[in-house]
Amino acid sequence: MVIPEGGFAVIFRRLLATVILLTACFESRAEGPDYVALVVGVSDYGEDRDAREAQDFIVPAKLDNAVRDADLIGDALVDAGFEVTRVLNPKKRELRSAVNALFEKLRVAGDDAVGLFYFAGHGSQGQPPDERDVDNFLIPIGADLQTEIDLADEALGLSLVSAKLSSASSARVVIILDACRNFALPLRTRSGFTPRGLAEARASPNTAIAYATTPGGVASDGPRGGNGPYAKALAKELRAARNRPLDDIFREVGRSVYQATNERQLPWVATSFFYKPIHIRPDPENATRPEPVQAPASPFHDCPHCPEMVVIPGGGFLMGSADGEPGRSRNEGPQRRVEIRSFALGKYEVTFADWRTCIEGGGCSHQPEMGAGETDRHPVSNVSWHDVRGYVAWLSAETGETYRLPSEAEWEYATRGGENARFFWGDDVAQACDYANGYDQTSLKKFDYALNALTCDDGHAGTAPVGSFAPNGFDLHDLSGNVWEWVEDVYHDTYRGAPEDGSAWISGDDAVRVLRGGSWNFIASSLRSAKRDWEEPIFRSNTTGFRVARDLGP
Repeated sequence: MVIPEGGFAVIFRRLLATVILLTACFESRAEGPDYVALVVGVSDYGEDRDAREAQDFIVPAKLDNAVRDADLIGDALVDAGFEVTRVLNPKKRELRSAVNALFEKLRVAGDDAVGLFYFAGHGSQGQPPDERDVDNFLIPIGADLQTEIDLADEALGLSLVSAKLSSASSARVVIILDACRNFALPLRTRSGFTPRGLAEARASPNTAIAYATTPGGVASDGPRGGNGPYAKALAKELRAARNRPLDDIFREVGRSVYQATNERQLPWVATSFFYKPIHIRPDPENATRPEPVQAPASPFHDCPHCPEMVVIPGGGFLMGSADGEPGRSRNEGPQRRVEIRSFALGKYEVTFADWRTCIEGGGCSHQPEMGAGETDRHPVSNVSWHDVRGYVAWLSAETGETYRLPSEAEWEYATRGGENARFFWGDDVAQACDYANGYDQTSLKKFDYALNALTCDDGHAGTAPVGSFAPNGFDLHDLSGNVWEWVEDVYHDTYRGAPEDGSAWISGDDAVRVLRGGSWNFIASSLRSAKRDWEEPIFRSNTTGFRVARDLGP
């Protein structure tokens, strides 16, 4: 490409000719507008790929970095003074619920509010049935797509997002689409394919739409385990912003991305004529940062039928086990320090009663059977990783909060409760029956497995009602034994290359997912805080359940 004299200045003057200078400043949180953001990242498109493709559904390629990009932008927006909600790997219902929640925040915030929606993932352009214009669609996981006709029902239309958010009030809305990926669907006539990338879209009143590349172009996902060039540049400019107009930020992002991709990717911006001005980040001499979101008092319930949650304080810990720890497995190392942000975790494992509420509410379809002697207060078991993801999505939609599975790092940090010993109660295995439901003398009498049973007796041959054993240092119960607990992470047989910020490790072969904590029929070595196991995400067993985690805001 030949760059005219004046280079980037000429190009960006043309691209941003419709952008009105954005000049309003942030004021203090108490007196000025609200700044709220929804950040969505979708990487895990490979879920049930073989089964879905056998049904002739077209499944987008997995994106290594989209979730990582969303976390990067979320952190940068927090630094820029926004209250941020993050939604990672959502299904359609969860994605739409998150947009509705952002709409409600803007609706009550007033005319000077600023709402920002960032999406990293696959997008596709298509013409909905009975519509004359082409629309852009943001694709969640689990979308049943065969042709462009399916986009309106299975994905989230950009025109709907833009119109809904701009109608909240006179709030200013910014939509950022890092979704110009290399994905296409057959046309409704099946005579060809939808064009790659995203189409040019009309911005609703008071709205700016920023694209990671020009209409019809394809945006890079970046190196595996890193960030896409657009997210990387945008985060840098947001963090460097100090009372800067938004159009300046987009201009610098475009310049950086264009150079970093050897002129292959050129970001693009569209605004409505009635767009109100915005500056990013207040002048520190004249304004104050928003107050951080306050964590609820612990423990707490978000609704009458929600699990009881405990606030876990942030901090750092040494994850994994030392080489000489008795019972150690090779997959528990190398040890490394991990920093954890504060979050909330279920005080107990999710119970059969909790699960039944999800079924009755339409969020869960699988009906696990209770074992002999089990009651509503026993931990639900015979649920797969996919099953439990449906539960947390339903809980998020019910409450408007971001419920999820804990990451493996969060799970071990919470389990240890500040303790660095083999078990969360210390190194004395003789105390196991006070704290954990493992393979003990009661189990031995009933099942007589060829295992080295605990020498103590906890009185439970199978699972025990949640809360039957003493809690750990964070007032959490049953983290060792009872049932194995699903976490978010993809399984790797070593911690080399694992995130050190407490986030889930979702790159790699997602054919197996991590389980933690041991269960009622496992020996002492499986009750250790560092013990890891894995299974396919479709696996169901009477030894496998879960507990939920919840974000606490920025």
